[in-house]
Order: sequence, then C-alpha cells, then structure tokens
Amino acid sequence: MQDAKRNGMFINAHSSGYGMNWLVNGLLGLLFYGAFGVANKYASGIDSYAANLLVQTTFMIGALLVLVIARKKLRWSGDALLAGLLGSIGTWIVLVALAKNQLIVVYPFVALSSIVFIAANTIVYKARYAGRKLAFLLAGLCLSCIGVFFAAVGGSGGFTSFLTTMRLDAVFLLEGIGVMVAWGLLAFFWMRARVVRSFDEYTTLFWSGIGSLGVAVAMLAWHPEGLTQLHLQAAPIIGGAALVVASLFMLKAFGMTKTTSSIKNVVLSFLTNGEIIPVTIFALVVLREYSLEGIVGVCVSVVGVLLLSVADAAQ
Repeated sequence: MQDAKRNGMFINAHSSGYGMNWLVNGLLGLLFYGAFGVANKYASGIDSYAANLLVQTTFMIGALLVLVIARKKLRWSGDALLAGLLGSIGTWIVLVALAKNQLIVVYPFVALSSIVFIAANTIVYKARYAGRKLAFLLAGLCLSCIGVFFAAVGGSGGFTSFLTTMRLDAVFLLEGIGVMVAWGLLAFFWMRARVVRSFDEYTTLFWSGIGSLGVAVAMLAWHPEGLTQLHLQAAPIIGGAALVVASLFMLKAFGMTKTTSSIKNVVLSFLTNGEIIPVTIFALVVLREYSLEGIVGVCVSVVGVLLLSVADAAQ
C-alpha cells in the first residue's frame, strides 16, 4: 500500500515536468515498432511460425536483460502478462497473414484497435469525454484510422492491388477482428499496469515477455513442424530486439499519462499499434516504393495524432 502510494506521489510530483516527454517516448516507440514491422516482413519469407517464436523469445530474453541491468525489484503483474499474451496473439495473426500475402485484408482492422482501447477504458474506468475534448478526440481518431488504412493499402500495392486481392471471407474477417481486439487490449493492460498498478516499466516488460514466450511455445505445440525449420535468422532477431526497445519506450510513455481518462493514453494506444506508418515511410525512402496512398496515409495519420495530442488541453 505504501509502495503504491509512493509510486502515485512520484507520478503526480513529476508529471508536470514531463511536458511532451510522453509523446517523444511514444514516437520513439513507434519508430522501433516500425523496425519490428520491417523485420516481420522479411521474416515472413522464412517461416511465419518459426520466425514468430524467435521474435518473441528474443523479446523475453531482452526483457530479462533489461530487468537485470536496471536491477529493479520484480513484482507479479497479471496485467503485463495478459498484455504479452494478447500482443503476441495479434503478432501471430499478422505474420500468418503476411505469409499468405493477405495482410491488406487483416491490417486495416488494426486502425480500429484504439476504439477497443477506448471501449475497455470506458467500461472499466468510466472514462468520459465531452465538449471540445470529445470533438478533438473523434476528429483525431477518425483521421488516424483513415491514415492507417491508406498506409496499409499503399504498402500493399495501392487500391488496384487492394481491390483485386481483397477477399472478405469469414476466416480473414475473424483474423482482422482478432488483431483489432488483441492489440487494443494490449494497450489497455499496459495502461493498467503502469497507471493504475504503478508497476515500473521493467517489471511490466518482463511479464509481457513471459506472456509472449507462452504464446510462442503454444504456437509451436500446435504446429510442431515449425521445429524442423528453427535456425538463426537475422530478421527475427533484429525484430525481437526492436520490439524490446519499442515496448520499453512505450511503457515509459504510458507511465507519464497520470490518469486512465487522459487522452494521452488514446494517443499511445494508437502509436503502440501504428507500426504501418514507419514501415510505409521505410518503403518510400529506402525501397523507393512510391505510393500516393502511402504518402496520403502517413500525412493524414500525422494530422490525426496531432489532433489527439492537443485534445487533453481542450475544454
């Protein structure tokens, strides 16, 4: 009780000095999530299940190393464990969609994951938004979701490719909804761990890593043929390392948001799952894969995030 009180006092005492540090950490997390997304793209050409195991195992090992280096006292966090489980389930679905070249059908649902976050936050913590705050929230959320959709379409060859490859059968529809729910709740449980329970980011990262490893092991138990293809690959390992760094930045950012009703949490829930934005920028700048839809998507997403970022100050 005293620890929780001290942690709460620490957050309240230092939050005024955070300024925009929460957003800086969130954007850094988004950047590394982009590196994770690019690595997943290359890993999908190896074997989706083996790649996922390596990525999540590296995540866990990285979390352990971070915890040891930081020398923090480890406490149990069921919220962080659930976040790791849900996050890995969403990643598993995305990797399988990549392997089947059907990511364009699944990924636009990711744009709606912030709505799942808001719904969970409203149901559990009765978060309410009204007036100009609600107007900014709705406008920013709509633009952010539209931007992610366009970025996903642009990264998959544009609308022509989207219309010719899209198959809204029941399986892909369920996969898209699964990713939306899993990643929306990932952000929600991370917020609970950092804002409500006042766990430090290292403890949260550790238990999230344990949850991720559990999903990877269950996945291989379901598809044991993936064991025969396990060998060191650069892409999954790089992806796992990027995931650790990205998660640490994002957890730091969540810890700076003070209250569950803060719209900053909505912004971070979007950034946690908005890896398609830096991936699209990577494709445009590095691979020279120019796409009008991708450019429009990135620009609209940036405007949406800016609107969301100023919503807290609105009355």
